[in-house]
Amino acid sequence: MASSLHIPIIYCHWLCGGLGLLLIGCALFLYEDDEKKLQNYMEEWWIRVDDLKAQAMSGQAAFGKTVAEATKSGFDGIFGKKLFRAEKGEVFVGRCARCLVARLDRGTRRADAGTT
Repeated sequence: MASSLHIPIIYCHWLCGGLGLLLIGCALFLYEDDEKKLQNYMEEWWIRVDDLKAQAMSGQAAFGKTVAEATKSGFDGIFGKKLFRAEKGEVFVGRCARCLVARLDRGTRRADAGTT
């Protein structure tokens, strides 16, 4: 398994070395006008890539917004428009208080049963 991992690493090293030699050759043998043309081409290419990236991100944002709206409408259909209402809060607090009182009552009964 380890030997199969070395092959891509070797290819990557050769690719990086070749790219480095190409860049050194460009730096040594290009005239100033050619360098400016190459730089201009690379800047235009980078701007196009950046624009495509922004379009892709806006598409992802639109997709996320659509999914969020669909999820919200689904939850509204299940739980209703107002999930948190005062009536539900009162019921919740009442049930919690009843559970707490029952737990305390059961605990005191066990304590009393242990002392007798």
